[in-house]
Amino acid sequence: MPISSFSQSKPLYEFLRKQQDNEKFNRGLEITGTFILISFFLFFAIKPTAYTISSLLGDIRSKEELIKKMRTKINTVIQAQESFSLIQGKYRLVDSSLPDSARFNQAYTQVTGSLQSSGLNQSKIPFSLPLNSSYPASSHVSVFASNLALDASFSQAVNFINKLTNNRRLVDIKSISFFRPSIGSGTDSSSGTIKVNFGIEYLYWDSTSNEKK
Repeated sequence: MPISSFSQSKPLYEFLRKQQDNEKFNRGLEITGTFILISFFLFFAIKPTAYTISSLLGDIRSKEELIKKMRTKINTVIQAQESFSLIQGKYRLVDSSLPDSARFNQAYTQVTGSLQSSGLNQSKIPFSLPLNSSYPASSHVSVFASNLALDASFSQAVNFINKLTNNRRLVDIKSISFFRPSIGSGTDSSSGTIKVNFGIEYLYWDSTSNEKK
């Protein structure tokens, strides 16, 4: 190539090189701007969204755990209701045997009924609290007592014991004493009548006995 031709094309070559450098610079600016824009978007837009999503996921997990616990409790309540419905009849039977209160009227009716079915009459049945109970306080079993003095035959006394103990309500016959009537006491010994003393305790369930003590 002649020297004159090279000298003429040199400015064009330099111009093209500058244009190439400018394009590289512009591309660098575009890449840098894009990176900055993406970083800005991530920080100011995506980060709060990610935080919100994370919080929502945490709430969902917490609610799922709460739902599981509630379902467990509901299932427990349902099972308890089913169990109670199965034993409800037995509970009434147990409650009539060991009531949750003294129920003096029930005890009076039980004793008078047993006396009448044994051919005995006793209008007054005294009730009192025993001085000492053989049942520990931790058992929640409380008692009240009655002492009956009857004029009865031996067979009537035995029949009364059987009738009394065959009732649903639990009783504890603590003592039985037989006495021959003394001469001049007004009791006809020829009829086979004797004096019988019964010491009876009536049991009931008292869940507040420990608190009272």
